[in-house]
Amino acid sequence: MSSPGRFPLGLQRRIGRQRLRRIVLGAIPFVALATLWQMNALYGWLAPIHVPPPAAVWNAIFALQEGCPGVIDALRQSPSCLFTNHALSSMGRVISVDYESLPALVSRAGSSLAGTTTGPPCGAPCRWSTVIVA
Repeated sequence: MSSPGRFPLGLQRRIGRQRLRRIVLGAIPFVALATLWQMNALYGWLAPIHVPPPAAVWNAIFALQEGCPGVIDALRQSPSCLFTNHALSSMGRVISVDYESLPALVSRAGSSLAGTTTGPPCGAPCRWSTVIVA
C-alpha cells in the first residue's frame, strides 16, 4: 500500500510526471526571455526606447484598454477599446495573408508533384529565383 502523500506509480507516470515535465520544459524559454527583459530594464543594456521595461508595457496595455466597457464591447471593436482593436486587427491581417497565400502554395505544390517546376534542374542546393512563366 502506498503512503498517504504519494500517488500510485501508474497514475504518477501517466498524468503527473509527463505533464509536469512538459509544462516546465515549455515554460523555460518564456521565463528566460522575461528574466532577460527585466534584467535589461534594471541594467540598461539596451535603450528603453528600443526595449521598454516590462512594467511600462504592462501599464501601456491597461492605459489603452482603460475606457473599454467590457469584453463584449472589446470583441465588437468599440472605439474606446484601443488595445483590443489593435490586437484583433493585427491577428486579422496575419490570417488574411495566410489565406491569400494559400492558393499560391497549393498550385506550387501541385506543379512540383506533377514535375513541372520552374527552376533549374540542380540536385544540390542552389540559389535561384522563381520564374513566372506566362
